[in-house]
Amino acid sequence: MNKLHTHLLIKEINKELQNLNETDLRQILQWILSYKKLFKTLNSHSIKKWSIN
Repeated sequence: MNKLHTHLLIKEINKELQNLNETDLRQILQWILSYKKLFKTLNSHSIKKWSIN
């Protein structure tokens, strides 16, 4: 992803965020945090799996 594309994406996200209230933002934050945790867990499992073989 190039810088311009990233910049436009951020601009779009900012526009959307301004329409959200605090409750929405908290839910989104929770979702992101749990997704990150899940991804980390999956990542470590796949690394273990590959290192065994």
